[in-house]
Amino acid sequence: MRACHGLEQAFSDNVPEPWRVPSANRRPLRVHRMQISIVGMLIVCALTLPVLWAQKVREPLRVPEIVDLLTSGVSPRRVETLARQHGIAFQLTSAAEDELRKAGATEDLLNALRELAPKPSVLQIESTPGAQVYVDDVFAGKTSSDGRLMISTLGPGQHRIRLAADGYHDFQQTVELAPNKTTTVPVTLEAAKPAAPPKPVTAPPPEAASAPRPKAIPAPPLFVLERTLASLAKAFFAVAFSPDGRYLAAGAEDRTVRLWEVATGQAMHTLSGHKDIVGAVAFSPDGRYLASGSQDRTVKIWELATGREWRTLGGHRDSVASVAFSPDGRWLASGSKDGTARVWDVATGQELRTFTGHGQWVYSVAFSPDGGYLASGSQDMTIKLWDVATGEEVRTLRGHQFAVHSVAFSPDGRWLASGSRDQTVKLWDVATGKEICALSGHAGGVWSVAVTPDGRYVASASSDRTVKLWEVATKREVTTLFGHSQLVGAVALSSNGRYLASGSDDRTVKLWRRRE
Repeated sequence: MRACHGLEQAFSDNVPEPWRVPSANRRPLRVHRMQISIVGMLIVCALTLPVLWAQKVREPLRVPEIVDLLTSGVSPRRVETLARQHGIAFQLTSAAEDELRKAGATEDLLNALRELAPKPSVLQIESTPGAQVYVDDVFAGKTSSDGRLMISTLGPGQHRIRLAADGYHDFQQTVELAPNKTTTVPVTLEAAKPAAPPKPVTAPPPEAASAPRPKAIPAPPLFVLERTLASLAKAFFAVAFSPDGRYLAAGAEDRTVRLWEVATGQAMHTLSGHKDIVGAVAFSPDGRYLASGSQDRTVKIWELATGREWRTLGGHRDSVASVAFSPDGRWLASGSKDGTARVWDVATGQELRTFTGHGQWVYSVAFSPDGGYLASGSQDMTIKLWDVATGEEVRTLRGHQFAVHSVAFSPDGRWLASGSRDQTVKLWDVATGKEICALSGHAGGVWSVAVTPDGRYVASASSDRTVKLWEVATKREVTTLFGHSQLVGAVALSSNGRYLASGSDDRTVKLWRRRE
């Protein structure tokens, strides 16, 4: 205000005598001064906005940040100056170029961004022919008949690679890529132990022929396939049932959220608005809203009845990997690859808490049934329990050997299930933080876990293309569901326990019905 007052005074003092307002007309003079003050404020804001942005930016610029600058009124030339000062962290793809043009980027700015784009690094994989290759948890392609795959769209720095192939255990490694260089990574996949062949049936000896032996009858599967829901989308990374079990939602690689009616399999809505892969979905407890998290670093809340986008929550600095509503529906939690978990007020969209104890990506978040705790699973191989009311860390659960991809509370809140890339499902005592047991049987990383409403079973989805059901009381595998042709990255159970849904990289969502 002082700056604006000084501008006003300077302007008034330099007005020629014939133009000055007579002293008798003080009221009109005040009006003119107010107008001058407003103009002065606008000029000061326009001059200081780029400076504030420059102070805020500490890392290389990304596309959303440049869009924010342009749409906030910062000139393309000033944006170019900031980009040259701080660098950029993206390649100017056609999609990025279109987005920047819509925000007001000029040809000069686009040419500067092309010049500043980091030199691409080349990653060459040499492994088993037909192996699926994932880089930073995104499918990058399959190795050719000679076992090679060349990837030339990566930036320099550390990247996580994972390989999966039929009959082999998953391989995982972090590699460092140098700018404008080719890095070759030879990978020898370890063959999975084949299932034991059935023993030949031989006739009993003559003296024992009269004593019949009881035959072992395998237990029927706990769930059977009801239908397969396919679409034009690419991979499906998240699935969730509405609280009443009527609807099924899935987050997809094509940046959309798909909704189906469970009873008929009829497609209801395709929710569009995210600018990148949708990797997380969750329904509010009252079924009115659906939340989605995306690699575009935002959380969106949608009205289920209309399919309309209701609110966008921004604040994460990297991909949002998980979302979860509190049991009363007042809060929404999100976990991100920026290493934080956040809690938002659903009604206002205000960020209430930020949990920063993890050193690496937060893949999964879940509220306890009473809403008192928030659990978070991370790439740092730990699970943390947070007191939602105070924001304090309660305890850290350690025991997994690789990243923890998924966490889920039991219905009574006494124990917690976790799924990890180390191919195990672990159960934990919430009160003590001690490991109850480890469930082993998958031949690939476990990407998602869910608990049946009665707490009797835990479902797990894996890169070995299967979903397994584990009985909690006996700690044994009771069912394996086959049918997907690629990694199964998501699993969910309906509130009545009647249906199970699984989402896969094979571009399908499968709906399984519990056997009566």
